[in-house]
Amino acid sequence: MYRNFHIATYPHAEYLYYADLDTVEEAIRYFQKRLPLTKVYLETHRGMYDIEESKMRAVKELFHRYGIETGGAIAPTLSIPGHEKNTLYDVICYQDPVYREAFLDIVRYTASLFDEIILDDFFFTSCKCPLCIDARGDRTWAEYRTDLMLQVSRDMKAAAADVNPGCRLIIKYPNWYESYRQCGYAPDLQKDVFDFVYTGTEARNPKYDPQHVQRYLSYSSFRRITGIVPGRNLGAWIDEGGSNNHINTWVEQAALSLFAGAKELIACRDWMSFRYPTLTECPLQPVLGQQLKRIDSLLDKTGTPIGVSVYEPLEGSGEGQLINYLGMLGIPFEPSAVFREDAPVIFLTASAAADPQILTKLKSYVRNGGHAVATPAFVEAMSDRGIDEITNAQITNRRASAELFIADGYHRNQRIYRESREPVTFPVYTCSGGAWQAVSMVTEEAGFSILTEEFYGDGSFLILNIPDDYSQLYRLPEAVVAEIAAVLTRGLFVSLSAAPKYSLFVYDNQTFGLLSYRPHAGEVDISIRLEDASGIRDLETGEVFAPLTVDMHPEKRFDSAKIPEALTEQHYKVSIENGEFRFFEVLRKEHA
Repeated sequence: MYRNFHIATYPHAEYLYYADLDTVEEAIRYFQKRLPLTKVYLETHRGMYDIEESKMRAVKELFHRYGIETGGAIAPTLSIPGHEKNTLYDVICYQDPVYREAFLDIVRYTASLFDEIILDDFFFTSCKCPLCIDARGDRTWAEYRTDLMLQVSRDMKAAAADVNPGCRLIIKYPNWYESYRQCGYAPDLQKDVFDFVYTGTEARNPKYDPQHVQRYLSYSSFRRITGIVPGRNLGAWIDEGGSNNHINTWVEQAALSLFAGAKELIACRDWMSFRYPTLTECPLQPVLGQQLKRIDSLLDKTGTPIGVSVYEPLEGSGEGQLINYLGMLGIPFEPSAVFREDAPVIFLTASAAADPQILTKLKSYVRNGGHAVATPAFVEAMSDRGIDEITNAQITNRRASAELFIADGYHRNQRIYRESREPVTFPVYTCSGGAWQAVSMVTEEAGFSILTEEFYGDGSFLILNIPDDYSQLYRLPEAVVAEIAAVLTRGLFVSLSAAPKYSLFVYDNQTFGLLSYRPHAGEVDISIRLEDASGIRDLETGEVFAPLTVDMHPEKRFDSAKIPEALTEQHYKVSIENGEFRFFEVLRKEHA
């Protein structure tokens, strides 16, 4: 077993429907040999499959004989013959009393067998049948569905209590967080109904899967839900869906979830895979089991994750998944549904504009010394709400492409010119001469802003340009990525200078980790911003790295520019293999 987390699994009702007890026992033995289980969630219903009571009790007893805890599970998908609905995935129309009561009957049945029930992430509605259209009235679909699913949540709680007063309910939130409200998910409201939550951290193939989920989501999603429901986020849910072409992606899902603080991991692979007719023929489990031992040892030494605060109110939408692309540029994020006034840096995407008080919060934050970094989409959404008091940036409908970029930090007194391997296309926005271009791109006979900074009060407001195609961020040269990362991580003790497709994980006890998504080995430059740092040490090998250079920033650049207090930066070079992760601790002079 593991010290820092537990492993659970989730066999679908289809598997349990067809499998005999010998087959299930063979799977249990396979798991216990390679991926020791603490718990299993047994699904009583999914779509057209329901497990009869006698078989479910026998399966439950079988797991108990191996010392494995059992909980119940429901996949809320249903199609009633003769009363079909025009819905995708057979998600339930909860406005229809026939479907609603059928679902509550499933809940009562499951509660009669288990003291705990987890809902797979189909507990939403996208139905637009005539009943739903009429019930919506003047509300938006998001408003209607949020109200509806909150009431269904309460009905479900009551139905379970009718047959088992002590039954605990767990809702699993999916990885497509940018559409929660549109489909009725409301973690901030449902947390007062459900006993616990679970977080979907399933990565997908970003190129071919229709979700186009970046792998960093396995980290950011868990941090997002943990911030909304502190202390009640039981764990992370991974599956093999994005791993078919690369087993390492399966391991990454688990690693990123655990690096984010998950204390339980549901390894939810399809027990009836078409590729592997039986579970014992699947190569995924042995690989994950081996890596979990290593991760468990690392987690003995890390603290609580910290990162750049990104404000994403739950009502917001727009620029979904953006931080998961930026998170693979070496920028550690801490998503928050609350505007963190104490954060040294706040990142704002278009979704932040959903907060009706955002401008008041933003002005106060920056005026009092904060550093806000916003996307042009946020600025455009705020164009008629007074954002011109902070910036006079104008968002245009034009686009420009470039291969030559300039990184030119205000206090570094060093203009760096670098070329990308392919052109990168950005929206064009303009700023006054009073703004500083920390990063810009150069075309044939013109230049355009990528990262600009303006002062307001005692703080600063920055605009980070974003390509329409987020994946083009991966084309940016290392020096450009490093400048963007350095600005966003101003409040952290560590920053990364590296080519795209690395992630940085930072913890409050001066430990940090790196993970490479790149196809080959590489070298990264690590900047440590602690005055008394004497080196860094690999948490696994014990290898100690001494700083190669020590820079004092800022430097005087203009005869009229004041020089803020200098900041010491120590630079370290570290190599990392493709697909690998390495973790370090900062050594302090008194511990050297």
